Amino acid sequence: MPTWPDTADSPKVVVFLGIRYRLMGAKKYYLSQSTTNAGRKKAKGLHIAIWEEATGKTVPTGHHVHHKDGNQLNNHPDNLACITAKENLSLPKQGDRPKQKAHLAKARQSQAFKDWHAATRGSEWRKKIQRMAMEARRANPHHKVCQVCGTPYDTIEKRSKYCSKQCQWKASGRRRRIRKNRRRLGDAAV
Repeated sequence: MPTWPDTADSPKVVVFLGIRYRLMGAKKYYLSQSTTNAGRKKAKGLHIAIWEEATGKTVPTGHHVHHKDGNQLNNHPDNLACITAKENLSLPKQGDRPKQKAHLAKARQSQAFKDWHAATRGSEWRKKIQRMAMEARRANPHHKVCQVCGTPYDTIEKRSKYCSKQCQWKASGRRRRIRKNRRRLGDAAV
């Protein structure tokens, strides 16, 4: 049985089973390093390699290796669990989240923050971001089929159900109600 590397002191490089792992991601995790292109394409986290070695299994597709205590530098096998990606994403995030929120709240109250967002430069930046987001949405339209007429159409809206306002109007039944009311009122007005 191999000895598990001690990463409590956050060394920059760890060697496990003859493979070098370098501290990456703002010093949050270890990733395998390779001198070949093939090795770089198959980079693996140290926590994954340790879990696979300890259990004798490979991580199934759609699963993540999770640090039970939330400390991403604690790569002891007892601290690692293989869970589905959905479970992993639903877990609360560890780290300095409260500290980050407090810092952001403080920054938003500062006069410099308010001045920058009110200034032309801040306004231009927001418009640029909005434009980029809209271009990204237009570049990847959703392919839908109209629920009224059955015509296929492309849209940037995820919840779109109708190909046109006309089909939306038909679906709502407003046309029938309006015609009925017009007939009733038309007869009385004439």
